[in-house]
Amino acid sequence: MVQATELRIGDSDEIDMLSARELAAAVPEPIIIFDARGAALHANQAAIAAFGQIPGDAAAP
Repeated sequence: MVQATELRIGDSDEIDMLSARELAAAVPEPIIIFDARGAALHANQAAIAAFGQIPGDAAAP
């Protein structure tokens, strides 16, 4: 079982940053991005293939 991990990066980090959507697109595993209230904001293609269209996904057609 894969466990969800929360990642927080401080504003002072001086590394090139990918957007959450770019990072999700680059990962072959299913990723669903949620807001603080638990609403789905985005699902990568692997998540859509595994679970179908995610309700609330802002990128849904």
